[in-house]
Amino acid sequence: QFAVIEALAQIGSDEASEILNEILEDEEAAHLHEAVEEAMAEMSFFQMSDFTLLDFDGDDDDDEDDDM
Repeated sequence: QFAVIEALAQIGSDEASEILNEILEDEEAAHLHEAVEEAMAEMSFFQMSDFTLLDFDGDDDDDEDDDM
């Protein structure tokens, strides 16, 4: 399972969608669909977490005076 998820993470979303559709055609492998969706959601979350707002004024909150 993890090899499939890692492979999908390395390629573009269009290609990943095609591969995912091929996997879903095989009923025996349909349980992979949920695992792949969860992994892609986690991957998306971690990519977005790289862009969190930094606290530049040191007051430990996310307010407008934190903007650079």
